[in-house]
Amino acid sequence: MSFVTACLEATTGGAGGVVVMEGPAGIGKSRILGELGARATEWGFVVAMARSEELDQVTPLGPLITALRAGDRPILTTSDLDMLDLADQRLWILDRLRAILEAESRRHPVLIAIDDIQWADSATLHAIATLPRQLFSVPVLWALARRPAPSTAAMQTTLSRLADLGARRLRIEPLAPDAVPALTRASIGAAPDPQLTEMLQDAAGNPFYMLEVLRGLSAAGRIVHRNGVAQLVPGELPASFRMAVSTHTRGMDATARRVVEVASVFGRECAVADLATVMNVRPVELADPISDVLAADLLVEHGDALAFRHDLVRHAVYDGLPAPLRQALHGEVAAALRAGGASVSHVATHVSLSARAGDEVAIATLTQAASALASTNPAAAADLATRALGLLPEGDPRRADAATFAVDLLGQAARLEDARAVARAVLSETTVDSVRQAVIHLGIRRSWVMTTRNPIDWPVPAEVWADPALSHELRAMLLALEAAAGVHADLAGSERIVQRARRESAASGNADAEMLVAVVSASVSFARGRLDVALEFAREADSLRARGSFGSQSFPCWFVAFCLCPLDALREAEQLFTVAYRAGEHAGAPFDMSLAEASRAAALLALGRLDDAATTAESAAEIAAPLGLGQPLGEALRVGAEVHIRRGDLAAAKTVVRRLEPLLESGAATATASWALALLAEAQGDRRRALDALAEPIGMLVDRHYRIGVPDPPQLAHLVRVALEVDDIKTATLASEAAEYLSEANGRKPSLAGVAAHARGLVERDEDDLRRAVAQLETGQRPLATAAVNEDLGALLTGRGRTQEAVDLLMSAHRTYSSCGADLDAARVRSHLRQLGVRARRSVSRRPSQGWDSLTPSELSVCRSVADGLSSNDVAARLYLSVNTVNTHLRHAFIKLGIRSRVELTRVVMQHDAGESS
Repeated sequence: MSFVTACLEATTGGAGGVVVMEGPAGIGKSRILGELGARATEWGFVVAMARSEELDQVTPLGPLITALRAGDRPILTTSDLDMLDLADQRLWILDRLRAILEAESRRHPVLIAIDDIQWADSATLHAIATLPRQLFSVPVLWALARRPAPSTAAMQTTLSRLADLGARRLRIEPLAPDAVPALTRASIGAAPDPQLTEMLQDAAGNPFYMLEVLRGLSAAGRIVHRNGVAQLVPGELPASFRMAVSTHTRGMDATARRVVEVASVFGRECAVADLATVMNVRPVELADPISDVLAADLLVEHGDALAFRHDLVRHAVYDGLPAPLRQALHGEVAAALRAGGASVSHVATHVSLSARAGDEVAIATLTQAASALASTNPAAAADLATRALGLLPEGDPRRADAATFAVDLLGQAARLEDARAVARAVLSETTVDSVRQAVIHLGIRRSWVMTTRNPIDWPVPAEVWADPALSHELRAMLLALEAAAGVHADLAGSERIVQRARRESAASGNADAEMLVAVVSASVSFARGRLDVALEFAREADSLRARGSFGSQSFPCWFVAFCLCPLDALREAEQLFTVAYRAGEHAGAPFDMSLAEASRAAALLALGRLDDAATTAESAAEIAAPLGLGQPLGEALRVGAEVHIRRGDLAAAKTVVRRLEPLLESGAATATASWALALLAEAQGDRRRALDALAEPIGMLVDRHYRIGVPDPPQLAHLVRVALEVDDIKTATLASEAAEYLSEANGRKPSLAGVAAHARGLVERDEDDLRRAVAQLETGQRPLATAAVNEDLGALLTGRGRTQEAVDLLMSAHRTYSSCGADLDAARVRSHLRQLGVRARRSVSRRPSQGWDSLTPSELSVCRSVADGLSSNDVAARLYLSVNTVNTHLRHAFIKLGIRSRVELTRVVMQHDAGESS
């Protein structure tokens, strides 16, 4: 209590926080949460408390929404989460909850306490991994309790993210052996004799187990009091906790025992009316049996329902029921809940546990529940849809549509292998016609292009393509995704396929098909290095999005910006990525949101704005990582790693690269991300390892394949330099020819011509080429690329004895690197200058690591906006950023300023401004 009270005190000071209590069932976590809630209420907190239910891990955000709608002062009203018509509502709901909690915390500090998070649904785990990070600067305390088991991958990810945020963990330890007498005296008014002490110590310090044994023994008359000592009467001893609990029911009549057993199937709590329905009696007939159960302290009143005193008691009763009886009772409970108007998701859990093959009601219920959950909890929806499919007997013509639905949901949940397994099982059946086969293949390919770069190994059967029943629209979409899924491994094949797709989409006259084909055409053209053509296709797709409804409406806008980047329109691209992010947010498309944010980070990096690039990349990773979106996560991590490397923080870069490597190995990230591994190896002095890390991108260059392997054209010149340093002339020449091809294929635009001249000048050691590269790149928007040419030309002239010219060029490179914050690059140039007898001073504009002067311009803008009293949403609108990026800037600023709340920030800003004015 001392520990959690300190957390409350910190929250009253304006800072957010998280405390995670851990311990086995019965150890006292719930009691501590209850005491914490009572104390918080006394201190003026708004308290939101709830617990997760083992039998309701489907309802999205169930325990969190229950908590926020509970109590004397509920935080949420029934209208607060009226849903927009979104394809994916997960991020919209979190943003809405964040805004509501931020506003509430301005009036009162807030405590959100959720018990038993080991049973929480995936949406709740995502929320408690995300919202505390976004609300760290406002007085919202999260108190979470969990058992060590079960511990899923999602739970471990959540705990890891909370630990990164600084969550405090409190392990509730077992009682010490010398506490047993005190517990016994407190419970039954007497100290235990040696025999009773020995039995209680078998509970391994778990107070709930001890109390239940004492209750059971007392109820059975097995404890007598003599001279202030509780003596154990000889006889049969309880062999287990379940048997100890069963002693509570031995003296009850059959109806009372039946009440307890049926109640255990409902879950932690149930309504009396529902209980009566399942037991086929009138509620009034349960009055006496319920009184007996309450007197036995097995169930307690909980509002207008009955609840088990502890979940362990429910488990003991439930596990004692024969499995066939449990299954049948779950079916009756489902019927009672359905009749009582319960949510379809809550009913679905019991249906899933009771259904048998061919159960039409179960199939309909599970399908309906999956549809309802698709936009908020696609993982749970996919499980229900797959279960519904399994209930349909083989040969049932509905299996094809059910499989299509399940495959689509599994794709949304980033479970591609599960989607493939479902599709394979159904497609092997003879009852699936060609049109349905095509739709299933379409779903697989849609998931494929979003989750992996591995070549697709599942061709559409020839008879499906030959079937005249396939519409032009379906053919066009299937061909487009076929081309997109194969672009990594067979670019030439994708080019041929996309031409067929364009003919089919033109014949269809369908805007959705035309837009998808235009996007894939842009992708294929970009991969071939025909950037101007790719931009035309992207603009075509963007012009079609207002007419269509298929998929995400923000993706074409993103592709326009993506095509602009290598054409040196970086500032325009940066703004368009923000537009694409907002469009993705409006459309409910987290993949597009995170991809737009990651791509914006890459554009900021190319512009030399390393601080902003790092923050935006971190924001993108925070969106992508919990949802398993490998492609945008890989790009975000690549940018973050390069920023760390250029700053000279190799330890941080190693941490990022460790996160990136599994994504590359699995194919979840594109080969572009391997540049981070190469840059780290180069910074560590191992250039051969750097080239080995780029084996896949280098192999792509052989086939004139650019998009997936080269993150930015100047990397080609960088590749030339690294290859030459290990005397790999073949690779250096290949990279130089690739740069030349890009320039020629796109009208020799200055930036691309500059990169080509840079690469060629390095290979041929040609001074004139390098000077041309300097002149062409200086007119563009890439300061780091320009500095790199100056550095390489300076090195060349040094070797030719033209020291003064070399020094001038190196000093120019040093100034640029320093102004961008690329400390490692600047240090490398300073070392070169020292060899020439020149000492270049560190830039006087270099920011300190702590204090007001350490804040970046973007951090300053965010801090001043917050100090003006703006919410995170208002700051994002003012600065044209995502809310995630705003909070990331704010988090960095708090660390630099050594503060924990917006109250402290406002005070710091006012003190600084007052000092300046005086």
